[in-house]
Amino acid sequence: MTEKNIHLTYTSFRFTALTFKGTVLKHALPKAIFFTCWAALITGLTCANPSNPIANLAVSNSLIAVLGGFISLLLVFRTNTAYDRYWEGRRIWSTMTTAIRTMARVIWVNASEKEQNDVLMKRVIIDLLGGFSFSVKHYLREEYGLEYEDMKCIKRHIPNIHAPSSITPNVVDLPYGRPSLDLKAIAIDHDPNNAPNNIPIALTYNISAYIAHQATHNKITAPTQTLLLNTLNSLTDCLTGFERILRTPIPIAYSVHLSQSLWIFCLALPFQLLSMLGPKTSVAWATIPFTTISTFVLFGILNIGEEIENPFGYDENDLPLDDYCFTLRQELIASTYLPVKYEDCFAMIQASPHPPHDGKTAY
Repeated sequence: MTEKNIHLTYTSFRFTALTFKGTVLKHALPKAIFFTCWAALITGLTCANPSNPIANLAVSNSLIAVLGGFISLLLVFRTNTAYDRYWEGRRIWSTMTTAIRTMARVIWVNASEKEQNDVLMKRVIIDLLGGFSFSVKHYLREEYGLEYEDMKCIKRHIPNIHAPSSITPNVVDLPYGRPSLDLKAIAIDHDPNNAPNNIPIALTYNISAYIAHQATHNKITAPTQTLLLNTLNSLTDCLTGFERILRTPIPIAYSVHLSQSLWIFCLALPFQLLSMLGPKTSVAWATIPFTTISTFVLFGILNIGEEIENPFGYDENDLPLDDYCFTLRQELIASTYLPVKYEDCFAMIQASPHPPHDGKTAY
């Protein structure tokens, strides 16, 4: 990712009616075109010969209200469930960012500098904390290894980092739905040279070792050690929360039944509309645009739920993880140039010509 100033802002009002970037148009439009052709075929055959058997398939328009109500509830539940996962992913990422900021601040300020390389070690650990967010991003995208540009901050400090991945696809779904162990995947898991790395977990071990070393050599106090370990546990908890979102899909029975119900409803929609409008009237041709609009809206809602169900990918609607990681890394780099001594932090107050209690300011 190129170095740039990133300002993640939220605009409350945007004219989005003519926006196509990030929409589900490419997924919903083919289905809408298919059902438009279907509606045109049914309408054309019915209007050309109102006495043909197809015209007799017209059903009561009350079916629209009944089936439409049920399908609407299913779609709302599907979309809300997907959005909950999206929002949960953002919430956990904020918690992880808070934990990284806290650890960086406490280490930089509270860890004493008794030896010559203590400052260097603090910079290394803070650099690894910034790399933790990048490693989580790649881990959630199932991109393993240290060959990515933004993982160099880890590779230069721990080139041989390794830990088994907990999201390795080591289960094969058989035709009857019974899971079976994949022997090839198991072999890969037990081969440290080929197994996908859980780099975030490995980093927590390295950071924990640093905390233990500092405590053993009395470079941090016991309360500081407790705070750092609790914050490190928070990072592990965040990673587990991300895995829960990534590896817990919507139940297949619900997804399949919703999709099948929606297709049945849309296939029956032209017959219902013809029954409502009348096959012998000129307005019967309105069945075609009504079907197009209805199917586009319904399948669009379904595709939105599928789009945001996993918020960690590269889609336009996914969380901007690259921006989050880059911004945090820049912040951590800047923090290592901040003063750590009381005298340096409050040098401006000490140099002020007016003491704070006299009601005046130095400006």
